[in-house]
Amino acid sequence: MPTSTGTADRGRLRRGKARGFTLVELMVVLTILALAATAVVLTIPGEERSVRSEADRLAARLAAARDVVRLLWRPALESGAGKSKHPKSALQEWAAGNQRRPPQYELIDRSGPDHAARFTVRVKVHKVGEAQATANSKQEAEKEAAREFMERYG
Repeated sequence: MPTSTGTADRGRLRRGKARGFTLVELMVVLTILALAATAVVLTIPGEERSVRSEADRLAARLAAARDVVRLLWRPALESGAGKSKHPKSALQEWAAGNQRRPPQYELIDRSGPDHAARFTVRVKVHKVGEAQATANSKQEAEKEAAREFMERYG
């Protein structure tokens, strides 16, 4: 199992096993289930139901599903999750939400004169991967490395 690149873990995280489901994914699944149930009812021989009544039933099912999803996801929606955050904060929360160790930042290189120093920083999340960035300050390099990591793995 490759651990240096985290290939196996990245695929697992993207398939939703460790990160949960998004609201859109849940709504799509519920819509498909409602449509499938309606299609089954419409194809039962001997049933004298009109298309209009089936459309009403489908609308009621979708409304009920929407209400349940809104109820279950209300805390996440009202918490401001998903809004633009500082990249280091977003990475920290991503790691915690995916049951991973906290990110580790490492100064790889400092070059240039004191008045124009360049810092290269690497960020790692155990068994997921790493990213690095270079900037004019250590803080900016850490921020860019976190942003790069999130674009690649998050």
